[in-house]
Amino acid sequence: MVMDTRDGPLTDFDWRVLGMHRGQGVRMNIPMPGTKDGLHTLAHRLNGLAEEFHTLARLPGRNRSAIMDAAGLVRERHKAFKRLAAEWEREYQELSEAESTVVDLKEHSKPVTGTS
Repeated sequence: MVMDTRDGPLTDFDWRVLGMHRGQGVRMNIPMPGTKDGLHTLAHRLNGLAEEFHTLARLPGRNRSAIMDAAGLVRERHKAFKRLAAEWEREYQELSEAESTVVDLKEHSKPVTGTS
């Protein structure tokens, strides 16, 4: 959910639509630019999340339901941050294991020079 800078603040109707999506459990994907190898970097992910929070901050909280909808969206983002942190930790562990395997293979493949 990325807003263009030309967009004005969201109206009460926009708030209701966002709340309806949250209430129905509709996942709100954040579009992020891909890198040259097709992966999303940490910077891209955090930029997308920051833009979504910026959008939330621009929403007018004129009534209680709108504020509650925003609170729900913030809770969703908090849970998403936790899932993202767990995913990055897993990816880091896999990368570390892969690097250690490569180092082990290089050491085993060194030519043995000995004197007899």
